[in-house]
Amino acid sequence: MSQRVTIEQLANWLRDRDDIVVMGHVSPDGDATGCALALWHALRAMGKRAVVCLPGGIPLLYVGLPGADEIVDTEGGKLPFAPQTAMAVDVSEYERLGESGMALFTGCPYQGVLDHHFTNAGFGQLFVLDGEAAAAGELVVDLIEAMGVELDARMAEC
Repeated sequence: MSQRVTIEQLANWLRDRDDIVVMGHVSPDGDATGCALALWHALRAMGKRAVVCLPGGIPLLYVGLPGADEIVDTEGGKLPFAPQTAMAVDVSEYERLGESGMALFTGCPYQGVLDHHFTNAGFGQLFVLDGEAAAAGELVVDLIEAMGVELDARMAEC
C-alpha cells in the first residue's frame, strides 16, 4: 500500500537508503531526464551508490546534460550494481515506467515516487505528489535541499 509523505519525509527516507536506481517514464522528456540526473548527482554527493535508468536510454536531445553518459537503458542495459531502492521521478502512473522499468521498480525492496501530475493516484511504498508544481524539477530542487545537499552547477543544469 502506498503512503503519501512530505518532501522532508522522503529526504529522510532516501538518507537511510543506498544502491538507488532513479527512474523516469517512457519517452522521457526534459523534466524526467533532467530530474533523474539532478537527483542522481545529489545522491552521489551524499556518498550514495546510484544509477539513472530510463526506458529507451537517453534521448538524443539531452546527451549534453552532465552525467547523461552514465544513464542505463531499462530495456536491456547493464546495471553497475543490484539496486535495493527504486526512486521514480516525474512518472504519473506505474505503467509509464515501461515493462522492463516496472519489473526493475517492483524488484527493489524499497520504492519511492516524486511527481507533479495531479492525476497520479500514488504507487510505490511512499510518494510525494504536488499537483500545483509546474514540473517535477521544482520538487527535485526541494528534495535536494531537504536532503541537505548544496545545489551545484551540474544539478542546476539538469
